[in-house]
Amino acid sequence: MGKKYKNCFSTAKYIFSIAKSSTVMLLVLTITSGILPGVLVKAEEDFINCAIQLNDLSSAHAIIYPFLFLVLVLSLEWVFVIVNKYLNIANKEQIRKHIYKNMFSVVENTGFERLEEKVNQDLIMRVFNAPEAHFSTLIKFTFLILKHVVTITTLFILLFNQIGLKSLIIIAASIIIAVIAKSGGQRAYDLEVENSSQKRETDYFDSMLMDKEFADERILFSFFRNINNKWSKKATELVDKQATLSKTIFVQEKAASVVLYIISFVIIVVLVDPVRSGTITIGFMIAFVNATFNLSNMVSRVLADALSKIYKEIGYSKDFGDFQKLAATRETNHSRRVGEMIESIQFKNVSFKYPGTQKYVLKNCSFKMEGKRKYALIGINGAGKTTIVKLLKGLYQDYEGTIFINNIDLRDISSDNLASEIAVVNQDFSKYQVSFIDNINLGRKHELTNHRLVLDVFKKLDFNKVAGNVKLDSKVGKIYPENIELSSGEWQKLAISRAILSEASLLILDEPTASLDPMAEQQVYEQISELSKNKMSLLISHRLGAVKDSEDIYLLKEGQVKINGSHEELMMNSALYKEMYNKQKGWYQNA
Repeated sequence: MGKKYKNCFSTAKYIFSIAKSSTVMLLVLTITSGILPGVLVKAEEDFINCAIQLNDLSSAHAIIYPFLFLVLVLSLEWVFVIVNKYLNIANKEQIRKHIYKNMFSVVENTGFERLEEKVNQDLIMRVFNAPEAHFSTLIKFTFLILKHVVTITTLFILLFNQIGLKSLIIIAASIIIAVIAKSGGQRAYDLEVENSSQKRETDYFDSMLMDKEFADERILFSFFRNINNKWSKKATELVDKQATLSKTIFVQEKAASVVLYIISFVIIVVLVDPVRSGTITIGFMIAFVNATFNLSNMVSRVLADALSKIYKEIGYSKDFGDFQKLAATRETNHSRRVGEMIESIQFKNVSFKYPGTQKYVLKNCSFKMEGKRKYALIGINGAGKTTIVKLLKGLYQDYEGTIFINNIDLRDISSDNLASEIAVVNQDFSKYQVSFIDNINLGRKHELTNHRLVLDVFKKLDFNKVAGNVKLDSKVGKIYPENIELSSGEWQKLAISRAILSEASLLILDEPTASLDPMAEQQVYEQISELSKNKMSLLISHRLGAVKDSEDIYLLKEGQVKINGSHEELMMNSALYKEMYNKQKGWYQNA
């Protein structure tokens, strides 16, 4: 429990740091607004007492100042309500202005292995669900509670000065309301956490039913009804759970209202004797009872709901604290650089298994690559080829053994430096629906302004989309009707172009031409070899016809490099390589 409130306090400090001016103004306004009902009691008391003592019109001047003071206090209440609404809006916008940039920075600095964990995926989905609304809600309702606490304290002091310890009944009522509301708020956020995974699944079904990306196959496979049934089932479960909780919270809030009204009537009874004995004036009793009923009415409508929302946002604060720790847990002492370019790579007895699994994908894997040579890594599916790429990119740190780049332990190399020196084209590459030139500049420290160079690479890869009215700044994809649509093969050529034109000194191609036919694939590889001749390159493929021109081919089996050499050497010395190649050589025209 203490940790949860500590997280809430840390979140409040964080909100204050990004929305200081509006938060401070809201705080001052809140405290002032909380005191005002107590001031109003005194203003009403003086006015009523003066009115009762008014004997004739000749003494009417005596009531003018109490009347003007009462009007001033009521006017201030009205003005404060308007200013409070404005400041809450300003606070939300001030938070929105900074929050996403900060949160994206956390994601950027979070290790890949943590981003892959399901529990962290659910966590990220929750904290990115309108964070500015969560934070502004926490501020808004925390300050609303603060206002009522100040009001209750002010009324308690006024009543205590009149009737002593009997005034503690106000404090007792407040504690009862807080306890009732706490339960509802905690249950509300617990339900949100419980439903995170199911909500993510429902959102994906929603995209399958609505997004243009799935439109062709929705018709081709006629899966709309089937997915719609799955979506309806999941969505109905979520709605039913929320409806049950909402009913429970509603009952709790109304119970709190009943308690408050009972307390208000008890206060009236308690004040009767002091009025009869002259301990308090009739004006005080009327003004105080009026303030009590106004407070009860306000509490019955908003206070229970406010407390419930605050306890819910305390749950969000805990999540937000855990989210910020994702980046904090990443090692930040990697400061060494590889130099001007990557000249050598060595795996030395490297073993690795993915988090949450027991099977080693790599086991005592050792090999070395040097110079501006064309390397290839081959093996059957599951041999560990893509895993080697992920380790080279620094996506996982918890491997056994050592990986050296330019004789420097990879774990000691700056992640930024590593990212800038290695360009990768994956089989399952991402499709960025931005302009052609923005696609090329992704990941570059310095934007490429030589558009002729870009067009030259496009031409050599037989990627001829930029012509006529289609320019490099034309957007690609399916988001907008005016975008240029690309086939799977064209998307791959765009990704290959980005890697070739990058500032990296190591080019890794992991099954980069899976969407191309063997003849087109061979032509693309020939161009890649020509365009990357001043870089070390590593081609990963199970299509041996595509790698036979590599200078050094590594055959991976059961997580180890079993043999390496040129195509001719492996054909003579490796029965497995020869068998694999002979089965595939009919795919290639020149095989």
